[in-house]
Amino acid sequence: SMLITNEDGDLEWATIEEIVQANETLTSMLQDDDTGIITYTPESGPATTANVVSGDDGNRITVGDDGGAYYALANKVVTVTATHVVEDDEGTVLINTPAGGSTITLPAAADSENRIIELRNMDTTGNIITLSANVTMANGITFTQFNIQGTIRIQSDGTNWYKIN
Repeated sequence: SMLITNEDGDLEWATIEEIVQANETLTSMLQDDDTGIITYTPESGPATTANVVSGDDGNRITVGDDGGAYYALANKVVTVTATHVVEDDEGTVLINTPAGGSTITLPAAADSENRIIELRNMDTTGNIITLSANVTMANGITFTQFNIQGTIRIQSDGTNWYKIN
């Protein structure tokens, strides 16, 4: 115990525990594991939040299972034997459609700025592969179909898809 002066100016005995409890402040910092948003609540004043992950279109950083941020790299390799829609996590599409042609649906160029996709025709039949969007070559000519055996690398500038190899 110790002798202290209380709020009224009077002397009184108090323990360390009583002094700490009387002057203790409460702050908290919590993170929502689903959204990644961190909320800080101080002892006085309004709560503030911080977004760990941006909600902007085209953002490849996502909220992980533990609420932390991670970069979702689009590099999955898939093999398709029919019509296919390219998913956000796919970077290489191996196309093997010997029974007939196929259509590959590309993501919208506007939602894929700077994204690179590799399309590889694996079969030797000469079947036509149709793309859902125009691809522009260096000379300005566009195409939506090809039947060569080989790899075509395309990249979006946020408006169009371009053949880059």
